[in-house]
Amino acid sequence: MTRSYMLTSCVESQALVDLGPWYHDFTSLGVRVPQRPEPFYAINQRCKEGPILALLQLALEKARRTSGDRPSVLELFCADGYYAAHARRMGAGEVLGLDLDASSLAQANAMFAFLFGERDRFIAADVLSFVPGDAFDVVVCCGGLYHLADPAALLARCRTTLGRHYLVVQTVVSETTDDEGYFVTPAPEWRHGSRFSASWVRAALRRCGWHPVVEHVNVLEGNTRPVDRGSFYALCEPA
Repeated sequence: MTRSYMLTSCVESQALVDLGPWYHDFTSLGVRVPQRPEPFYAINQRCKEGPILALLQLALEKARRTSGDRPSVLELFCADGYYAAHARRMGAGEVLGLDLDASSLAQANAMFAFLFGERDRFIAADVLSFVPGDAFDVVVCCGGLYHLADPAALLARCRTTLGRHYLVVQTVVSETTDDEGYFVTPAPEWRHGSRFSASWVRAALRRCGWHPVVEHVNVLEGNTRPVDRGSFYALCEPA
């Protein structure tokens, strides 16, 4: 049975407001903070959060079968910790977030302390070199793969080092093709990252030891270039 956790009323903390603008709108967690003014942040959040939160809640429900009532969650590329906070509200136990941006980590730690009274849950660490003391029951990897030159290397680390049972993944994919062989680095008109098709991600997940059990693809309506508008989502378990 799934658990209800969404809030319908909001409070405002001046201390949190002063840390803004924020990557995410936190009203679904009962807190009002200023979101970044560029319209694509709000538009793309609306496109992504439904599929991500559905897969996250399903991952936690599945993890409870083997890991007890409070599975652990690791969020990669956590930014302001939006999905980690949702995981905690959904009943996750240990929650940890990784990012390299100091201002985003300050926001994430402040928000988590405000919501749950827990501190230092978000740390500066490279997702490609971080080694946890114990693997996490659920790994959340949303929004970062396309910033890497070798995203498959991270998918492999999620299987061998970071994760124990489930992976929730979301990434930008190209709308221009679904050819499994489409992969370019750096990304078109960028000096870093990569761009690939949804079929490439599916194949990479399987090569890295993951079995996608639920998949979804939609459009990031806030993005204008076809190479940036596709969005792939999956809940995976070990193959």
